Amino acid sequence: MKTLIVLCAGGTIVNDKPIYLNTHPDGGLIAKKAIENIYQETYDRVIYTILDRECYEYDADVILSNELRATREIEIVRLEELTKGPADTVYKTIKAANIEGSIAIRDSLGSMELTERLEGNFIVGLNLLTYNDSIQRIKSKGFIVANEQNIVLDFMEKRFCSDIISAGLYGFKKGDDFIESYLRLSDPAYNIPRVSVGHVMEHLIGYKDRKFKLGYTQVFEDWGDQIAWYEMQRKRATVFIDLDSMLANKKIDALSEKTIKKMRIVSQNGMRFVFYYAGMTQDSIAEFRRFLVDNDIEYIAFIDRKSQSKEKYFVNSEEDFDKITLGL
Repeated sequence: MKTLIVLCAGGTIVNDKPIYLNTHPDGGLIAKKAIENIYQETYDRVIYTILDRECYEYDADVILSNELRATREIEIVRLEELTKGPADTVYKTIKAANIEGSIAIRDSLGSMELTERLEGNFIVGLNLLTYNDSIQRIKSKGFIVANEQNIVLDFMEKRFCSDIISAGLYGFKKGDDFIESYLRLSDPAYNIPRVSVGHVMEHLIGYKDRKFKLGYTQVFEDWGDQIAWYEMQRKRATVFIDLDSMLANKKIDALSEKTIKKMRIVSQNGMRFVFYYAGMTQDSIAEFRRFLVDNDIEYIAFIDRKSQSKEKYFVNSEEDFDKITLGL
């Protein structure tokens, strides 16, 4: 029996609700994005662990069931209160759901895409030397040391000791191994205030001689706190560009190579452009469209705003509309 446990209980509140109940810029539920591209279909059970109060305050159980119904059948474990840490959450989930066999533990703080199917004891890492994007909260990550055969030699929480960080997916061939090590580390003699899943893995490697395989992802998107969340939103923003002002009646060739390169890069990372104009000819617009295609810059639309007014407003609510129409 293979069980995937998705940790959602507690965590940062964004937009007046837990992060996992928010919507990703691509339209998908964050809790659903967390299990995409990790071979979730190979697990016999997929269990989401949430807080009981999140069901009363946000209808978390209803939202999860409705959103994931088309993907697969899931189970939900509702905890009465916050736990002592991630490993404690896993332990309580195992007990509450009577989980047997192997387990995989997935946090809901980001997305990934596995390069291979993993089973047994494993951890998924991200190689910072080959990853071409920025990483938020780097000091909060776990760092993995592995040999040339991709066998994990050591794991250190929040300590820089390698170029590989944990991406938030762990596998344990025996759930009983996890329980035994967690209970040992929970002993006050170990003086670990908040036992993490990484601590359990580190204990199994160092004291039980368990071998963990290192798997990789080269796709990683972090949304684990408010800073990371808003950075993700910024990367995937919709940008409105006034072509009349940007080009200032000059030809497209007047755009600097720096600007063109930056537009291409941010477009590839998810940013989208809406171009609007008032004084440009259709031939000029057609030329600019070809320029975008030739430079692999994605856009949403061109809009003829049919007004030479220099005033431009963005309206996100009725209150915003009342402000800009005051006295008109």
